[in-house]
Amino acid sequence: MNQVVTNIFHKLLLTSEAKKYKSGNFYSLGIIIEFNGRTIQLASRINEYLKLYKSELERLTDKEKELCELICSGYFSEVLLDDMISNKKFPVYNLLEDEKYVIRKVIGMKDKQFLAEMTARSLEKDYQKYTLDIIDVFDRHIKSAYIKEIRELFHYTADKAKEKELFRLVDFLIHFINWNNSFYDFYDTSFDIIPGHIRKVENRLSHALRLTIKAYLAFHSHINTLRRLLEKHEQGRISTLSLLDWQTDIKNILTKQFVTLFGRKKSAEYIQALQKLVQQEFKI
Repeated sequence: MNQVVTNIFHKLLLTSEAKKYKSGNFYSLGIIIEFNGRTIQLASRINEYLKLYKSELERLTDKEKELCELICSGYFSEVLLDDMISNKKFPVYNLLEDEKYVIRKVIGMKDKQFLAEMTARSLEKDYQKYTLDIIDVFDRHIKSAYIKEIRELFHYTADKAKEKELFRLVDFLIHFINWNNSFYDFYDTSFDIIPGHIRKVENRLSHALRLTIKAYLAFHSHINTLRRLLEKHEQGRISTLSLLDWQTDIKNILTKQFVTLFGRKKSAEYIQALQKLVQQEFKI
């Protein structure tokens, strides 16, 4: 890791608008990054991470609903924040530590030019990118590619007498499927109900998309295993399976799992397909 960061800590943004609770003022959190004689301030995203720890926060606040909602929204008083950090209160302390760890990792992955030109805006953009849920990114990308290709099939088969069945199938998929749902949910449900029809459409997709879909489905079947292996929730860490996790852990774990299940050649094809998707989505 690039040893440019001298300190990272959380600080209440006392100049921001306060929220009142009982006799105290509650403020949102910022993150201060000190490196190479410079200081950069980012907004903490702990409110996003705390949403999955609602039950723990209820216990932490003795079910004081208003206080629980304030913390869940990322607001703290000076006394409360000091108590959380000094006494290492789960999950707030753990998530604050993990947020600092993630930012160190993101900075450590950057080259000298990026670091020399780094601003709060560029670091915040990268921090957000590396903590996006990789499952949502994969799903959104594949759904977009799938819809694009079935639309192309729709136009190709529209005036071809020998393709009437395929035309009806893609017409149904385009106009009668709720594409606000995830691709995985659509595919999993449809394959259970109309597997033959889905296969007929799939056989006409590009090789690259068919491979990516198979790789994604194989990845999706290991999500619970990945969560257990990374032990994120139990340790009070940021719970999403993120791009940073993909780069540092997931890719290696999946490679071993896939080799066992599919053999080295197929494993390499699946990992390469997912890595290509990552490169396209994140421009890395």
